[in-house]
Amino acid sequence: MQYGHFDNENREYVIDRVDLPTSWTNYIGVKDMCAVLNHTAGGYIFYKSPEYHRITRFRPNGVPMDRPGHYVYLRDDESGDYWSVSWQPVGKPLDQAKYTCRHGMSYSVYECDYSDIFASQKMSVAMDDPVEIWDVRIKNNSDRTRKLSVFSYLEFSFHQIAMDNQNFQMSMYASGSSYEDGIIECDLFYEEFGYQFFTADFTPDSYDCLRDKFIGSYRTEDNPIGVENGHLSGSSELGNNHCGALHKQLVLKPGEEVRVIFLLGEGTRENGKKIRAKYANGPAADHVYEQLKVCWDKKINRLQIHTPDEGMNTLINTWTLYQAEVNIMFSRFASFIEVGGRTGLGYRDTSQDSMTVPHSNPEKCRQRIVELLRGLVKEGYGLHLFQPEWFDPEEKGKKPFKSPTVVPTPKLDDMIHGIEDTCSDDALWLVASINEYIKETGEFSFLDEIYTYADGGEGSVYEHMKRILDFSCRQVGEDGICKGLRADWNDCLNLGGGESAMEFYHALCPYYQNDKIEIREAEPYSYCQFVVGKDHTAFGRARHPFMTGTGGWAYYSATHYMLGIRPGMDALEIDPCIPKGWDGFTLTRQWRGAQYDITVENPEHVSKGVCQIFLDGALTEKIPVQEAGSTHKVRIVMGSTQDEKEEAK
Repeated sequence: MQYGHFDNENREYVIDRVDLPTSWTNYIGVKDMCAVLNHTAGGYIFYKSPEYHRITRFRPNGVPMDRPGHYVYLRDDESGDYWSVSWQPVGKPLDQAKYTCRHGMSYSVYECDYSDIFASQKMSVAMDDPVEIWDVRIKNNSDRTRKLSVFSYLEFSFHQIAMDNQNFQMSMYASGSSYEDGIIECDLFYEEFGYQFFTADFTPDSYDCLRDKFIGSYRTEDNPIGVENGHLSGSSELGNNHCGALHKQLVLKPGEEVRVIFLLGEGTRENGKKIRAKYANGPAADHVYEQLKVCWDKKINRLQIHTPDEGMNTLINTWTLYQAEVNIMFSRFASFIEVGGRTGLGYRDTSQDSMTVPHSNPEKCRQRIVELLRGLVKEGYGLHLFQPEWFDPEEKGKKPFKSPTVVPTPKLDDMIHGIEDTCSDDALWLVASINEYIKETGEFSFLDEIYTYADGGEGSVYEHMKRILDFSCRQVGEDGICKGLRADWNDCLNLGGGESAMEFYHALCPYYQNDKIEIREAEPYSYCQFVVGKDHTAFGRARHPFMTGTGGWAYYSATHYMLGIRPGMDALEIDPCIPKGWDGFTLTRQWRGAQYDITVENPEHVSKGVCQIFLDGALTEKIPVQEAGSTHKVRIVMGSTQDEKEEAK
């Protein structure tokens, strides 16, 4: 069964049938602010940390699923009928209303066609400011004038998720909301900088700052009393549960379309005024989308492939890179599975994330590597899970968070856990990450930079790497076999041939499960951490999308070893391992400022082996680094070398 399709031209996944068996999520944002939203606009948003700076509330593993969210309601003020632009929460019958969701690169669009009114809600986060933009368009497709109302709704969260979920004495009484000048401000009195705002590009006709006044007693987001009444109560209060509900009445002539902008941001009402002046208009919202497009075009164009395998093309060119980028940007702890109850960096996860995308995001990979270097102890092992701010000299004196490690750290003296709680492989991956980063960027001087150790002292990057290897060399048993310590390090196994590699690639590739959603259930545009095995009654079901290293490893293995395009220290190595049935493939690779247009030919239909390399028409032994800004033609001919042919005789 198929619920949607890949729109490769627009780099979107289009969900045509929204009654999915589970949530299909997207990540909205590319810097410090990130919204995790599903196909019905359910989800939450955070600033820098999903555990310590949650902005909107989310009820995980609840019924109905994925509530609350960032919702827009429409009401026919003549009939009293109302609906939501996203299918949920109102959930109009699908034989009466047409709903669509389009997940794109750091944005999502919800569309609804109901009662001769077409509406869309496009969600994005600005690149230059911590503000989420709700870009709403409403068009009257009927032949008569329509009187409508538009309502927004979100539920504010206490910043610290543990308090928000468990300590209601704190979350409900150490907070407040107020309305002034068209701006709702939510204040968290427990924190010095605990302010959020919600506003729009219009003067509201009514508002609510209190959730229970907007929703009403014994109701849910499905049927809020404020929308049903067509007017909000003007509530606000010190304490209680707070929301962002703004209301505007509209009169639309036949064929008329209006555009409404809502803004959810970080900071006080005064900051909200500045953000509103900057973003609360259509051209400003359009500029944000254009910035996002330029950002993702730059990343995606670093490597583009064209192979005989349609699924590989779609995922490598867009979606698997996107998944790997989401992981390097936001780590592992913001999803509908891990809903922000942990934060910080996993040492092994982040090291592996840094290996996968130094070509598309070298700045973030470098930042993560530096954070990992500071999370290394002098003994040579890494802190399995840690908060990087604790070890950043620039953040000294500004450490509001605990430093989560494998062992609870109730006091500073216990912050660095011991060898008994060390994972054997964590820091080894950092050596590989540094190696990949230098091969990609050519920044050899990085090895000489000095960084601190988590338990005091400092050393160069190269010295950090030596300590890691020395530690691993010492952690062996009497027979020379590596010790597992707290966790084993055998994460991967090697497969030899192109046929078997492609067979396994197809078996895991979510693209090829797009027509089996009744089995897979999870997103066909994202690799998942788990797929249920054949001995289980739910064989084939996938769970935990996006926030898993599976996507990064799929991207790395496919590009570096199946297609065989690997940056070296002084040359670009090309050594494909492909199915024998392929005639070849082409790709474009940007490396150290130059562009390489590569054609791989497979006239002998071999799986592996390169017999000739041509650079700009000249036969060569290797492809050395070329001048930045230049473009070069590379031709690779697969097959047996002359020596191998002679030997075969």
